[in-house]
Amino acid sequence: MLPADTELHINLLLEGGEPFAVFIFPNESRIHILKKGDSAERFEVVPWLGTYADRISLYANLCNNRKMPVEKISTGYEDYITGVEAVIESCRKRNGKTVYSRVICDSLDREEYVDWGKTAVDLFNSYSQTFRFLYYTPETGAWLGATPELLLDFDCVSGDFSTVALAGTRLAGSLTEWDEKNICENRYVSDYILAELDQLGIKATISPMETVTYGKIEHLCARISGTAQPDDVFRILDAISPTPALCGWPKADAISDIERCERHSRGCYGGYILVTAGSRWRAYVNLRCVHFDRMSYCLFGGGGITPLSVSEEEFEETSNKTVQLASLIENNRKGKQ
Repeated sequence: MLPADTELHINLLLEGGEPFAVFIFPNESRIHILKKGDSAERFEVVPWLGTYADRISLYANLCNNRKMPVEKISTGYEDYITGVEAVIESCRKRNGKTVYSRVICDSLDREEYVDWGKTAVDLFNSYSQTFRFLYYTPETGAWLGATPELLLDFDCVSGDFSTVALAGTRLAGSLTEWDEKNICENRYVSDYILAELDQLGIKATISPMETVTYGKIEHLCARISGTAQPDDVFRILDAISPTPALCGWPKADAISDIERCERHSRGCYGGYILVTAGSRWRAYVNLRCVHFDRMSYCLFGGGGITPLSVSEEEFEETSNKTVQLASLIENNRKGKQ
């Protein structure tokens, strides 16, 4: 359990309006709280389609940079289905995959507020196997999430690294074998990562697929590891992000689908969070998240679309991925009844 004053501490940080980050590594209970000027660890954010050079730091002066407003308009059911059908056809033509997302947005009345400190603590206590985070910078705004997806764990002394191919989703507890659609989704990711590493001259090994659980859903996961040169960390991050788990394959075609069919800006969704301490660099994909300000919030949910996708099932998948965080927010919504 987290310290009793964690909720209050988070709310005070949000009210202060200065850059900060609160996070907990997977399977750990120690909470890290960083503010501008702290130097023991670095916390940086790379937005959707950004490179390492585009990273946003807690320590930079961001006053003159472009802001990320919170999206205000939810993706309607009919719009989502129409978009998925268009993406399925695109994937069918190239035998590929596109990760298509939707947003669930809400605004508050003047008498209302969300207790974000309590929401964060509830989320952090619920998903101990994930990287849990809440951060704010003037450029990004505030983001809260619990992501199951490691992008890269890298030791800059030894060069040892690991990553995962995390793709394929269903409700937890299924007694049947994974279907072809989900297995293909995962292989798109693992094949892409291995190919990109090979292009860099880096050899890696991959584990058999396994099932990992995230709340009420579960995913297929293959673990990839190897050894690179200690200064290869930047090249690896730029080569593999975004993986087909957040973008699709081939990457250029998937990005084209996303830009053509999604009506919202992804902001930091699908990018990654990088925490460095000493020689260890750990990057996690920014997903299972909500972007919020004082009067509104926006949840993001996506799914991998392939020629085998069924649009109604994809909508249900995005609902399953967002429902628990949405419920926590609603439970901590105060004021007007």
